[in-house]
Amino acid sequence: MDYKHVPVLLREVVEYLAPIEDKSYVDATLGGGGYTREILKHIGQGKILCIDLDTVAIEHARNSMPKTVSFYHGNFSKIDHAVEKAGFTPSGIVADIGLSSYQLDDSDRGFSFQKDEVLDMRFNLSQEKDARFIINHTSPQELVDILKKYGEEKNATAIAKRLCQLPRNIKTTFELNEAVKQGLPNYISNHKLKFQDTLRRVYQAVRIAVNNELGNLEEFLQKSLELL
Repeated sequence: MDYKHVPVLLREVVEYLAPIEDKSYVDATLGGGGYTREILKHIGQGKILCIDLDTVAIEHARNSMPKTVSFYHGNFSKIDHAVEKAGFTPSGIVADIGLSSYQLDDSDRGFSFQKDEVLDMRFNLSQEKDARFIINHTSPQELVDILKKYGEEKNATAIAKRLCQLPRNIKTTFELNEAVKQGLPNYISNHKLKFQDTLRRVYQAVRIAVNNELGNLEEFLQKSLELL
C-alpha cells in the first residue's frame, strides 16, 4: 500500500507559507509528502527538511524526492536538533497535525474503531508505550483524566471504571469497543451514532496520550518560533 495523504488545506497553507526561490523550509510532519512536493515547485534549488516519526513515511518519500530534500526520523518537538543536523536555518515551517490517511486506513495500528486491529496507536513504532499499555496498566483516575482532558468525554468515569473492572488484557480495537459499550449508559450504547461519537472521543484521547501529542506540540511551537 502506497503511503499517500492529500492535505485538505494544501493551497491555503502554501499561500500563507509563501515559499521563496532558493530559500529553505521544514515540513515538520512529512506524512505522504503533500506539502513537500508543493513547496518544491516554488523554491528552485532551495532545501527542505522533512521530519516524521514514522519510518514508513520517510522510506516512501526518500525514494521519490530530489537530493535537495533531507530527512529526520524523530519527533517534531526535536526540530532544533533536526535543523542543526540539516545545516540550515529555515525561512518557513509547516506542520499538519493529526493522523494521515495511511495511518488511519492502512497502517494496521488500531487508530480506527471501525476495523479489528491490534491496539497500538504509536506513531513511532520504536517507542515502548502503546495503546494496550494505556488501557491495561493505567489507574482508574488516570484513565478518567485522559478521557476528559484529551477527548472531552462526558462518560469518562463510567468508561474508565468498566475498563478497570474487566480482566486487563484488552489487545484489539474491537475488544476495546465492547468494553467501552459495557461502560456506557444504555441510551448511548443502544444508539449507533451516539456510540460511534463516544468511540471517536475515546480513540482520540488514547492516541494523544500514547504519543504525548500536546506536550510535543507545545515544545515544537516554542522551538519553531525561536528558529524563525
